[in-house]
Amino acid sequence: MVLTTTSNIFLPTSYQPDQARYGEISRLLSAALVDRKFCDLLLTRPDLALANGYAGEPFHLTSTQRQFFLTTKSASLTDLAERWVKLNNRCSC
Repeated sequence: MVLTTTSNIFLPTSYQPDQARYGEISRLLSAALVDRKFCDLLLTRPDLALANGYAGEPFHLTSTQRQFFLTTKSASLTDLAERWVKLNNRCSC
């Protein structure tokens, strides 16, 4: 079995998250990864970050996803992503 690593969490390569469910989260976290200003906004004012979207594109989050980002306090993007993975970990690795 081949393993990949993301934020020190190992997942088998056969594990593919449901794109319809997690595609927007991937877009959101990717935007924060490549743009420091957006990352800082997501960490300090998630309400504005979610309302403004990124590069003119809105984020289409479920109410549960939106609530997570609005209520989770994190000091770093790594911490935020790890909390998201922990909350949504469905892999029995």
